Amino acid sequence: GIDEWYLSNKVKEFRSECPDFVGPSFASVSAFASNGAIIHYKPEEKTSAKISEPGVYLLDSGGQYKCGGTTDVTRTVHLGIPSEYERRCFTRVLQGHIAL
Repeated sequence: GIDEWYLSNKVKEFRSECPDFVGPSFASVSAFASNGAIIHYKPEEKTSAKISEPGVYLLDSGGQYKCGGTTDVTRTVHLGIPSEYERRCFTRVLQGHIAL
């Protein structure tokens, strides 16, 4: 199955398809479930968690480009049907963002 390490490398592969791509701007955080709570988590090939439902997957990645641009993109995706607790947490975070 697909795991954190595979997805981390896959995003680098996608970025490298751009002719102006120089390299990653930092080591990607590719974390599933509780690993997403570990600051600057970096999956290892041998111990990487498998991605499955239900759960939350976090990807924080970036690239540097010849034009001088640097990106930092963070995405969190819920796989499967979220629990009531997860829905309440999401709603509170969304309300906080709206209040900014």
